[in-house]
Amino acid sequence: GEVWTLRDLLGALLLYSGNDAATAIAEYVGGSEEAFVNMMNRRAQELMANGTHFMNPHGLHDDNHYTTAYDLYLIFNECIKHEDFVNIIQSEAYTAYYTDVDGNSQEALFTPTNLYAQGEVDVPENVTIVGGKTGTTDEAGYCLILMEKDSSDNPYISIVMGSYRIHKKGHLLSGSPFLFFKHVENTPRWYQVHYLGVLRFGHGSDSTKKTDQVESTQSDDRVDDT
Repeated sequence: GEVWTLRDLLGALLLYSGNDAATAIAEYVGGSEEAFVNMMNRRAQELMANGTHFMNPHGLHDDNHYTTAYDLYLIFNECIKHEDFVNIIQSEAYTAYYTDVDGNSQEALFTPTNLYAQGEVDVPENVTIVGGKTGTTDEAGYCLILMEKDSSDNPYISIVMGSYRIHKKGHLLSGSPFLFFKHVENTPRWYQVHYLGVLRFGHGSDSTKKTDQVESTQSDDRVDDT
């Protein structure tokens, strides 16, 4: 019985990971969760995210709900083309105004869930964190997709999948591959990403091992989904 605007639901979803917001958006836009999920899968195919299949709008575990690092890049890269999306993910906080079931005006404050925004992890020197999205389930582990810029304002997209540990004081995720992509503006789709390499964080160690340092310039570069 509560009444929310679509933008406020997006704020709750993107900053606070509100699963109920995802469900409400799906039912409003698609008419039902099932219809909206069909829309999601069609859009993923249009973006050439061929290793992705959705079963729900919120990402809670389902054996048939899956994606890849490269597909996440494709989807996120499309999202950041929209100004409203970027404005929300780079917000320090978002205040939603809604009407409760008794007709009273209420407000709710949402803050980002990534540890950079929370100040719990140090931002690397000469890097500006724009924003992104976290996701966590027991099966998927701690996951993160993040847009950042270097000192020359060049944008990058970083993806962490399957981490078993959030952070160790002052450091980012451990026990998982950290994939780096460099976004290239105003180019055909097949040139839009350079795969920069993988940092694989050691178990219980502050050190990292760089497994690939070569910046790719080939048009058909893809990340190994495994």
